[in-house]
Amino acid sequence: MSCVRLCLWRGNPAFPAARPPAGVGFLLVLRAPLSPALSSLADERDRVQKKTFTKWVNKHLIKVRRHINDLYEDLRDGHNLISLLEVLSGDTLPREKGRMRFHKLQNVQIALNYLKHRQVKLVNIRNDDIADGNPKLTLGLIWTIILHFQVSRGAAGPATAPTGRGPARVTRRVAADLGHPGDGAVGGHD
Repeated sequence: MSCVRLCLWRGNPAFPAARPPAGVGFLLVLRAPLSPALSSLADERDRVQKKTFTKWVNKHLIKVRRHINDLYEDLRDGHNLISLLEVLSGDTLPREKGRMRFHKLQNVQIALNYLKHRQVKLVNIRNDDIADGNPKLTLGLIWTIILHFQVSRGAAGPATAPTGRGPARVTRRVAADLGHPGDGAVGGHD
């Protein structure tokens, strides 16, 4: 069940930071279930992101004759993730050829290490999260890759991050890149 976290600090109940300020003694976390309407919206957002990100990944993987059907399942062994990074960067990355869990974890770690080497900030994404098919963290990883390889560079090569309205502008650019002009809505997916 999805939950909303409400953080209250002694002496400053409206403080929104992730950690208490110096001298503040405790954190109280209250968990309240999301209403069915909010939960439904969150599920719909995740579904749309999964479809959009799957199409974005396939748009690049087609260059190496690869295809994924399920974003969460098809990135678990690390091979498609490494192939995606190779296509996007032009670099060749090593990979483990075995099919055991150890090999899958190694392949995902190779991809994560490569991203860290490129100064891509990965927050709380571990190799076992992707190898286990964690939906939220897989979406977060692909979003981070999109931001780094597509949005942070223009047509002529690396550039500064785009200015504008942040995520809304990024969504419009990704949607336009996938052939969905307009406000970035990606409706009409099957």
